[in-house]
Amino acid sequence: MASPSKAQIKANRQNAKRSTGPTSPTGKLKVSQNAITHGIFAASPLLPHENAKEFSALCMSIADVYPPVDAIATSLIERIILAIWRQKRLRIAEAARLEISSSPEMMIREINDLLDLSFSNRLDAHSISKAQEQTFV
Repeated sequence: MASPSKAQIKANRQNAKRSTGPTSPTGKLKVSQNAITHGIFAASPLLPHENAKEFSALCMSIADVYPPVDAIATSLIERIILAIWRQKRLRIAEAARLEISSSPEMMIREINDLLDLSFSNRLDAHSISKAQEQTFV
């Protein structure tokens, strides 16, 4: 790939001056969540749609069973809490994905792909009988 010319570099710098992004605290908060899809690797332990009271109850119940006695124990307890919370989040995401993949539309798409049917011969949800449907499951 060719390196950019001096004119391109100058144009990019001028464009960057106009592209400031959000400036209000609300706008900055909103765009900070743009990259979150499932939240498994989110920096914040609690996502906007999650129940703060439930997370707090989890923290308290773990701390009751494993009271932190020093900095290392505190760090380990935090890791346990985050692992449990993220595992719960992952189970919810997995269940949603399975629900989506078991929809008639997705099942038909997978069947068509498996059978490698040409476009004109592709099946739709109405062209499969109940008996045929059972053989695909």
